[in-house]
Amino acid sequence: MATSPETLRHPFAEPGTRALVALAHPDDEYLIGSGIDAQVRNGVIVHAFVATKGKASMRGDSLNQISISRGSRALEGRAALSAYGISPRRQHIYDFPDGQLLDTTPDVLAQEIRSLLAKNDITTVITLGEHGFDGHTDHVAVHEAARAAVAAHAEIQPGMRLFGLDLASPTTHIVADPGAKLRRLRHHRSQFDIDTTDPSYEPLGGTVEQPGIQLSPDTRNRLAKYVLLQEQEPYRLETFSSVYLQPSVPDLRELARV
Repeated sequence: MATSPETLRHPFAEPGTRALVALAHPDDEYLIGSGIDAQVRNGVIVHAFVATKGKASMRGDSLNQISISRGSRALEGRAALSAYGISPRRQHIYDFPDGQLLDTTPDVLAQEIRSLLAKNDITTVITLGEHGFDGHTDHVAVHEAARAAVAAHAEIQPGMRLFGLDLASPTTHIVADPGAKLRRLRHHRSQFDIDTTDPSYEPLGGTVEQPGIQLSPDTRNRLAKYVLLQEQEPYRLETFSSVYLQPSVPDLRELARV
């Protein structure tokens, strides 16, 4: 049975603690959106590390290229993160070369993440799995950097806990809240074809909280990779390839004071 948003309790969502979401691009937050949502709902102070501004988008229409040239992907990302409840001052968006993060010195990414851990008293790091969910090299690079950043704290290494595929459970991590992800995805207009006027667009199961939100077939197919669809009823699903890196809280806080 799906758990309501009000009663969902995430394994690491303890009120008053601090988490860092480590991402490669603006819009990657929707891959682990339910985890972010659970943290925020349960009173966790969430920060976001975004390595790039998404300037190397794969979509090639002219409008999108104009959008990228104006840097709107970063603005879209900030709006979406705010919609998840991550305040602007906790959004750390960098301008590392999009599409080339594996070519960037891994130590540089790891050092930036490590710095955020220490400065903000972070106790949990949330990122994609070792295969970057879909094999994207930038996703893989950020995963490796996040692990390296946590491992660099030698004092806390024994207390680090790593969780992967078996963390996501349909009985505890599915929330029936069909409109939540779509409302946030609407901020990424340069990347997703979410239209409210085209009659050829198929409503997502007719259960979206905002009836005007409709998806093109292409966007619907893309979403199907990241959310669980049952009889046209969408659920937000904790991404199976999400990884949680949780160091020993007292040791990390002690290190942050050094």
